Order: sequence, then structure tokens, then C-alpha cells
Amino acid sequence: MSEAAFGAATAPQLFDVTVYVEQLPDRLLPFDPLLEAWGAHMGAIADAMHVDVRTVQRWRATGLSYDLADELAVRAGLHAFDVWGDLWFVGTDLETEAGDDAALAA
Repeated sequence: MSEAAFGAATAPQLFDVTVYVEQLPDRLLPFDPLLEAWGAHMGAIADAMHVDVRTVQRWRATGLSYDLADELAVRAGLHAFDVWGDLWFVGTDLETEAGDDAALAA
């Protein structure tokens, strides 16, 4: 069959990750919710992340940037919202939307 029979193929539209990353808050997320959601001790997380235990201890002491938190959650097979809940949206444009949704659900 010809291409005309199905219409011209169009390339999928990709999400502009650069814009998303620029919108991330500068504050840090706590490490403990990831530790609890993962259900593992720090040594197991260090092994899974291919880092030293001291690195995991530093993450726990200082907190996680949004991009690192997201990467670690994904490596654990989780979504960042599943780990940090509404805290994931604090300081973003989605904070108000998440709050509105919660108010509507109540």
C-alpha cells in the first residue's frame, strides 16, 4: 500500500527535558523516604548504585537534589512521587495543581 493510503508518517513529539530540568527547585529532598520506600539498608543501596557507602551516608546527611532523587528512585524501580509524595511537587508549578487535586478529592 502507498503512504498516501495511511497518511504521511509523522515523528513523535518529544518532551523538552531541558525546560523541565530548569524548573526544578534548588532545595534538597530528604533521603530517608527513599530508604523506607526501597526497603533496603544503606549498604544494599550503595551496592545497587555502584557507589561507596560513604556516598549514601552523605546523601542521607545532606539531602538529594531533584535530579539525583529522581535517578535514584528510578533505579529502585519507583517513581519519585511514590517516594516523596506531594513533597516532590513543592516549589514547582505543579505544587498548586497537586494541592487542588487533593482538595477536590476530599
